[in-house]
Amino acid sequence: MASRSCSRSAVSQARQVRAEARGSAGYDATMGICTLKDGPIHTVKDLEGHKLASTVSSGDYPFLSVFAERAGLDLNKVARTQADPNVRQRLLISKEVDAISGFAISFVPVFESQHVETRNLLFSSHGLTLYNNSLLTQTAMLEKEPKLCADMAAGLAEALKFTMLSPDEAVKTFLKEVPEVALTAEGADRTRLGIGIFNVSMLYPALKEHSVGYAVPDDYAGMTDLTLFQSGATLAAASSHGCPAHMTYLEAGVVGIIQGVTELFPVSSLGHNVLLPALVGGCWAHDLNVAANESPYLAFIVGLHVATAIALLIYFWKDWVRIIGGFFSSLGHFARPEPFERSCAR
Repeated sequence: MASRSCSRSAVSQARQVRAEARGSAGYDATMGICTLKDGPIHTVKDLEGHKLASTVSSGDYPFLSVFAERAGLDLNKVARTQADPNVRQRLLISKEVDAISGFAISFVPVFESQHVETRNLLFSSHGLTLYNNSLLTQTAMLEKEPKLCADMAAGLAEALKFTMLSPDEAVKTFLKEVPEVALTAEGADRTRLGIGIFNVSMLYPALKEHSVGYAVPDDYAGMTDLTLFQSGATLAAASSHGCPAHMTYLEAGVVGIIQGVTELFPVSSLGHNVLLPALVGGCWAHDLNVAANESPYLAFIVGLHVATAIALLIYFWKDWVRIIGGFFSSLGHFARPEPFERSCAR
């Protein structure tokens, strides 16, 4: 099984991290462009002159320029906008954009459950091999606990085999373990579709000659080149597409005003500060994204809430003094009631 399959991860070698890849699953991450089936986009080239929404923090984004180059697409002719991952699909359904980039395995089940027909132009159709998942462990752990690592890989490979051969049973097992997903019919349908897409991604030619979990060394080498070189250049270019590498004073000021105005009303100031950048899009969605790795915006929002609490304490300090004083006075009142109250009690 997978415990026999993978040699040292090419990625860990390139980064000089002592790690081992012990198995792989999902030989196509299903990265690509998603459009409405009845929309104007039928081929990758059709994107020119149309609007594309992407999420900078999404795993597909660093490889978008490589895909465009191989597909003959001029990204300079595409109206590109940044979108929060939570609103990206809604933008496509409402036709505010003509296409979105991301993972088909995430998009398709949601769209299908809403009876929205889509067309997906996958990166893999233009020679970009990008695996979905890999099982990694530290080299030290492998040397210390070889049987544990082998058993873990073999167990996961058995689970993959079960999912591929008995998809309906796999769906039932998943819904049993995650019962909240089964609360709606859409949840069960999404699970079924997601497992189906994953199983299709497992139909890789290399598995005909090797066991489940096998990773092709040349594929790892290719993914290493893409990850370490192209992704870094793409992310650097993303930060220079008219968007600063940090929050602007205007963004910070607007967010601060929203926080101050909404904090005293029975509405979610946090919700407003998350939704507004996503709805505005562009650099706002890029700069003010709480879902991004090591997001400075998340720390900024936390700081705003702390500052709001301090401001309320300072502004209403007299009221706080009276409230606290009244509290302790009431304790003394109950401990030593007035004579009239004692006589009434008798």
